[in-house]
Amino acid sequence: MKLILNNGEELDVILVNAYEKYVRGASRDTLDIFMNTEIDTNYVLSLCIPQNLSLLRLVSDEGNTSIHEGYSLFVSCGIEEFEVEKQTSIQDGIYENRLKLRLAQKTYTEMQTDKLIQERKDFEDKTHTQKVEVLEENVQQLNTANMQLQNSNLTSQLALTEIIERQEKEKLALQLALVESIERQEQDKLEVQLALAEITELYAQIFDSNNSVVNNTTQGII
Repeated sequence: MKLILNNGEELDVILVNAYEKYVRGASRDTLDIFMNTEIDTNYVLSLCIPQNLSLLRLVSDEGNTSIHEGYSLFVSCGIEEFEVEKQTSIQDGIYENRLKLRLAQKTYTEMQTDKLIQERKDFEDKTHTQKVEVLEENVQQLNTANMQLQNSNLTSQLALTEIIERQEKEKLALQLALVESIERQEQDKLEVQLALAEITELYAQIFDSNNSVVNNTTQGII
């Protein structure tokens, strides 16, 4: 026989007895689940959480399945003597140690309360998820806008850099033109000075020639 927990874990069981007992302030249906002592008690205890116990499936050796819902209250777990054969008039009873797990079922009111709590939790989780999704969308939009702004700033910086480079080139071209103009003016000035020197020399030669003519004429008259 197998006991399948809500999380899919399976336990090999020998026998399951159902009783009505007073547990935790209320009369409840309980299940006494007997297992071989070879099963680790700590392992069984680790499985005894409400989520795992909320729905139990008991599968017989013949393959028949019975559903046990709401047995999520852990009562006890430990080694106990189990009567294998009852005492008769001709022999004593035979007992063997068994690992016994006792679970109790929640009352209808408790199950309805759990259901309302779970529905509220699901609603809060859904609301939280929606808020997270909206927040993530806002963050994504902000990142996109920030990236666009950075691209715009980069474009503006590149454009400003191009303008500055163009201005520097124009400034350099003006400086070169000014230098060429000054050099040309100096060259023109030098040429004018040379021309004036040639004219002055020519006038001096003419003047000397005229003086020579005048002197010769004067001497002839005398």
